[in-house]
Amino acid sequence: MMLASLGRALALALFAAAPLPAMAHSLPGSQLTLTQRSESMQITLRLALDDLAHVLPEVAPLAEAPLGPVPQGYQAQMQGYFAKHIAFSVGQTALPLTLTQALLQQASNDHVGAFKQLEITFTAPLEQGTDAPLALSYDAIMHEIRSHRAAIYQDSGETTPIGLVEFGYDFETGKARRIPLP
Repeated sequence: MMLASLGRALALALFAAAPLPAMAHSLPGSQLTLTQRSESMQITLRLALDDLAHVLPEVAPLAEAPLGPVPQGYQAQMQGYFAKHIAFSVGQTALPLTLTQALLQQASNDHVGAFKQLEITFTAPLEQGTDAPLALSYDAIMHEIRSHRAAIYQDSGETTPIGLVEFGYDFETGKARRIPLP
């Protein structure tokens, strides 16, 4: 009986002295910044490379690549992927998005520490004088990683970008969310 009590006490002491397990935190979500130019809309997307590699495994080798411009072959793969998961429209007319730049950067987050981030810039043409409403549809990453979130900001170039909306996967429709833009 005393041996059993001693055993329980020893097990409790070992459990209490053991280091706590690491708690997993997800990587930061996608951030889209919209900048309206005179004849185009620029969409700058920032997202964790690991998240994109989960849904587009062809970009996984970028984890070992040096920081800076992403090679053209990877940019073409990204253009193909994002063409299916980002849409910019004026009224009911979808506008073509062209990937104009992709940079691999080092980023940091209080919860996960250092990670590689992609900054991808797309451009969509805009006609002067159109009064039709603008909208952005987006489900990149979140169509596979349901906990992934996205935030949309508007940058006028005069002040700090203004947060417009933050959203996640649309469980009701299972489709990309269509976000009306101001």
